[in-house]
Amino acid sequence: MGGSDALGCVDANIWLIGMDEPEKRWRSRTLMTVQERKNLRLLPWISRGSIDDPVLWERGPKNIVLDRKRMEQLRTHLPSIWRVLMDERSALMAGRLAWIATQRIRRDQREPKIMAPVGAAHVEGLRGLLAEPHFIATKLMGYDLELTPPDAVCSIKVS
Repeated sequence: MGGSDALGCVDANIWLIGMDEPEKRWRSRTLMTVQERKNLRLLPWISRGSIDDPVLWERGPKNIVLDRKRMEQLRTHLPSIWRVLMDERSALMAGRLAWIATQRIRRDQREPKIMAPVGAAHVEGLRGLLAEPHFIATKLMGYDLELTPPDAVCSIKVS
């Protein structure tokens, strides 16, 4: 409700802009090196015995999510997982947000209002990419990601 108030209580569409779980797991597995697979055992807070559950912050409490030391360990010891969960997902979300904005501008001929609740760790990356949207396509190509339109979940009207 707070988000709808910020948007001015207007009609809103809800979109899924992130990467789905199977794709995150597949991309992480595909990119991981032999050393990273060994590192999984050294960092028990990341894996509970399976690459299918590689990242604590996806399911963990906020204080652990925002723990810079743990995030830096992830970036250092499991760069492939970091790349998928942080860099690739931010690029994909930025591309999909830009797609939504472009569609709204074409339809309404005015600047759209878009609210995008995302994880705190993605805010900086999204801000940077959306400030210079011409870099989004370059990032996606560099990650070998195809920009597909986001999935529309539903439309709501808040009065």
